Amino acid sequence: MIEMLKQRALMNARRLGFTMSSDDETRLPPSLGIFDLVFADAQGGKWTRLNLTIAAIKAGGNLLLDDMAKFEDGDPEVHAMLDTIRGTLSQHPGLVCREMAWATGMVLCAKRVSE
Repeated sequence: MIEMLKQRALMNARRLGFTMSSDDETRLPPSLGIFDLVFADAQGGKWTRLNLTIAAIKAGGNLLLDDMAKFEDGDPEVHAMLDTIRGTLSQHPGLVCREMAWATGMVLCAKRVSE
């Protein structure tokens, strides 16, 4: 049943012009194309290989990351990884990012358009 629902979602996404992948460690965005919007929901592409995810966003496009909030009783290793991700995003010369204190914490980035 789950496999059937997954296939239906992928088929509908393709029909609407979206690309979806659950292969977070095997097929990262550059092998899928360049996108206007990337929602980095899985660890692969957010915790690892973030540089490839950023490279897959077209100029003027957006990157959305969730699960970026630190919780008081959270794992220190997770907090350290979140700091690393934030550092990568904030120091990237091609991105403008803002954090949103909503749900589990979100970061929205826009990729700069070169002049």
